[in-house]
Amino acid sequence: MAPKRGDGKRKSVWPAIKPKTDLKITPLKDTHLFTVQNFFTAAESKAFIETTESIGFVHQGSLGPTKGEAFRDNDRISLDDPVLAETIWESGLKRLFADIKIRGKVAVGLNPNIRFYGYKVGQKFGRHIDESVDLGEGRMTYYTLLIYLSGSSRSKGKMT
Repeated sequence: MAPKRGDGKRKSVWPAIKPKTDLKITPLKDTHLFTVQNFFTAAESKAFIETTESIGFVHQGSLGPTKGEAFRDNDRISLDDPVLAETIWESGLKRLFADIKIRGKVAVGLNPNIRFYGYKVGQKFGRHIDESVDLGEGRMTYYTLLIYLSGSSRSKGKMT
């Protein structure tokens, strides 16, 4: 069930994500940060973990931090998948964020550059701020979506 790679015109082959109608946003006090509990079902999380493990993670490390670089010691899969981004957005986030404006802007979708992070005991990714990305057509990224898939000793599946 791993994603097909190759010609750039591939279709996503990820686990199905059921539409969510009962999601609730919890704003974190005095910030523009939010939590959404149980975005993926336990079965969806497990299926994503199994899929990413079948693809294989690549170790990411840094000797840093150098100026502007966070210390990094984790495993990662990085891919560009507009279909997966749109599927996640349409499964409930679009409705959830439709009426929320931050600095006069409304969220319109997700960055198709998706990263899965896996952590073994002792690994970490230091404190950092993600940069905005120009997606074209007047669209910019301003926030990072993190989806935590597990809380085990091998927390595979922090998805951004």
